[in-house]
Order: sequence, then C-alpha cells, then structure tokens
Amino acid sequence: DEVNSSLENLLMIVAAHPSGVRSFTAFVKGILDYLGGFDDHQVRTVYTIFAKLAVHTPRYTGDGFSEEFEPGEAEIDDYLRILIKKQLNSPVPRYQKFGVIGSVALVAELGAPVPDVDGNMVPLSPTCEQAANELIQSVMSSASHNAVS
Repeated sequence: DEVNSSLENLLMIVAAHPSGVRSFTAFVKGILDYLGGFDDHQVRTVYTIFAKLAVHTPRYTGDGFSEEFEPGEAEIDDYLRILIKKQLNSPVPRYQKFGVIGSVALVAELGAPVPDVDGNMVPLSPTCEQAANELIQSVMSSASHNAVS
C-alpha cells in the first residue's frame, strides 16, 4: 500500500543520503506521531529510518560540530533513545513492543560496519559499542521489570 511504499522509499533515500535528509529531520520526526497506527513492519521501517539518521548525523562535540549543519539536528539520536526508553517503560504492551523494535533497529545500525574513504569496511567504534550495550541493557531491564509486574 502507499504507506509501505512511502516508508520504503524514505528508507532508501536515508540509506543513500543520510546527510542530505538531515536538514529535513524536523519534518521526518512527524512520522513518529503516527506510530500507533502502523503495523509491526511499518514500525520497524520507521525505526530503521530514524536509526540511520541518528547514527549518521554528526554530533555536537563541545568544540563545534563535526560538519556544518543546524544545531538541534544531531539530537535525533537523543530524541530516539528517549522515545525508545519511554516505550520500553510503558505499561501498554503494544508500546513496549515498539520500544523493543526501536532498540533492535538502533542496535543493528550501531553495529553495522561502515565503509571508510577507501571503501574498506570499518568495524564498530567503541562509542557505538557502548551505546549498543546500553540499549541492550535497557531492553533487558525493561523485560525483567515487566515480567515481575
């Protein structure tokens, strides 16, 4: 249907040109308002889109930005992590499932090797590894907490 086609096309654009989509992050974030109406496949696609944007958007380092872009756009990863944590801790099982789907998408993107300037695949950085481990711990903590409740 058109929602699946639209999401798949957006995913292809983000995968090919994450820095080009970066300036439209505010508009793309509007998709998250509709998560409740999406099926699991669509939620997975949405989270994959946001995971790619989060991982491939430069961060503010304190000394400036690693590339030129508007402040606030690099915080997509912070926004995504907060949303995932809220969903994981939600009392509503459907939103907990969304949190797990989002966590898996983000961990998968954090763990994906990326090509360097010569085209060689570069393994997971220590920062990405730490972020992935923190997400996994959040999922495990949420799962054990919800199993007890």
